[in-house]
Amino acid sequence: MPEPTNPRQAVIDVVVEILTAQGYDAVRVREVSRRSRVSSKTIYALFDTREHLIVAAIEQWESANVYSKVAMPESDESLYDVLMRFLRMQFEPWERAPRMLEAYHRAHVGPAGQQLSLEGRTVARRVVDTFTFDDPGFARDLEEIMRNVSAGLISRFVHGEIAVEEIVPRLEVAAARLTASERIAP
Repeated sequence: MPEPTNPRQAVIDVVVEILTAQGYDAVRVREVSRRSRVSSKTIYALFDTREHLIVAAIEQWESANVYSKVAMPESDESLYDVLMRFLRMQFEPWERAPRMLEAYHRAHVGPAGQQLSLEGRTVARRVVDTFTFDDPGFARDLEEIMRNVSAGLISRFVHGEIAVEEIVPRLEVAAARLTASERIAP
């Protein structure tokens, strides 16, 4: 049987299906090859390792399900409101696909995973940069703190300590405390 016209996309589509339904450990190159009708040789020509394949699939899923829905702040929105809208928009797809969140976490801490957070950081900076702060370092500090709190909560979810639906309410508490005293210049 001939390979698909776009083997890279065929492979990524299968990996997304597997990650969403069965999780990170279920991604096996042999199974991906069989289901996508793309040879293992071609898969390894397209992706250096299994981990690179998984990262590419997660990046595509994130682009389609998370970052495509980002809306810039309205003029009357507070920093807290914007931050919570952004976090809810980011985590709602993960709540619907918790195995994908687990795969994200596992891939992110792996050797190919550093690029996974780049798109999220870029989008977050674009949103936060619409504000002017009295303290110019505040935006950088806020981003760093919220990124670390998010990573910690995701890790707790992956390790079974909290439910995926508990992440956003806990981020809401952190966001409220962090933005309560910050003054934003008009």
